[in-house]
Amino acid sequence: MKKIIMATIIGLIACFYAQNMGKKPKEGYRIEIVVDTLEKKPVPRLSELKEIRFISPEEKVLKSVKTNPIKLVSPRYEGYLFYAESPFKVSGNKKYALGIENVALEGNWIKMERVLWNAQGKKKWTRVWKTYLPEAEGDPNWDEGISYNGSTVYVSYKDSLRNYWLVVYDTLGKELVKVSNKYGFWDIGISLDGQLIGAYTILSLEDDNTLPDLFFLNVKTGESKFVKGGGILNGKQWSAHFSFSATIDSERCLSKVYIGCGVENGPNWYGFLSIDEIPDDLTTLFLNGGEK
Repeated sequence: MKKIIMATIIGLIACFYAQNMGKKPKEGYRIEIVVDTLEKKPVPRLSELKEIRFISPEEKVLKSVKTNPIKLVSPRYEGYLFYAESPFKVSGNKKYALGIENVALEGNWIKMERVLWNAQGKKKWTRVWKTYLPEAEGDPNWDEGISYNGSTVYVSYKDSLRNYWLVVYDTLGKELVKVSNKYGFWDIGISLDGQLIGAYTILSLEDDNTLPDLFFLNVKTGESKFVKGGGILNGKQWSAHFSFSATIDSERCLSKVYIGCGVENGPNWYGFLSIDEIPDDLTTLFLNGGEK
C-alpha cells in the first residue's frame, strides 16, 4: 500500500513539473511600452512611442495610456515654450512611469502637473512644478528623469531670479535633496540605484574655458561636487565627460559614475568612481594614466 501511495505522489509531482515545464515565469506587475513601428530597437525613438500599458502577472492589461506629445505654443512668437515628444519616462525595471498630466502658461511661468504611476496603474503621487520661461534657445529651464530601479525621481527648473534648481524625490513624493546653481544643469544622468546624479554645468563665466564643467550629487548624503571639465595643460586642450551605465552588469556600476578625461592624442583616463573618489582636479587622473 505504501509503495502505491509513494508511486502516486511521485506521479503527481512529475505531472506537475511536466505541465509547468516551458512556462515563462511570472514577471509580476510591469509597465510595457508600445511603439508604433515594426522594427525592434533596444531604445525606441520618442516619436515612435504609442502608449504605455500596465500589465498584471497574469498578462492582463490593467490600464493603457496614450503617449501623445505635450505642447505649449508661444503666444508671442512662432514655436513652442514647452514641448515633450512623449509625456512618460519609464524606469528601467518597468515598475514606475513618470508622466505629465497638464501644462499651462501662467504669466512668465510654465506650470506643469507631474504624476508618478506604479506598475499596477495607480498614481503614487501628483505634484505641480513651475519653471520660469526660457530666455533663449537651449536655456536648460526644465528636465526630469527616473532611476533604473525606480527609487528616485529628479526634476530641474529655473526660478524668476534665474537660479537653476535640481530637486530629488523618492517614490512616495518625499523630497530627498535640493541644490541650486546660477548657470544651470543639462544632460542630467542618474545611477542605476538612484543614489548618484551627474550633470554638465558652468562653474564661472569669468573662466576662459569654453567646455562645460561637471556636477555630481550624492542623493543619500546631500553632498555635491563641482569639478572643472576642461582647460589648457602644457599648451594642450584637455576635456572630461561622464556617463552612467544603462545596464546592471556588476556592482561597480551602483552609486558610481563613469568618467573619461584626458588630452587628445595624449594621456587619458577612464573608469568608474564614487563621488568621494572624484578628485577636485581631474587632471591628476590622466596624468597618472590608466583605467581604474
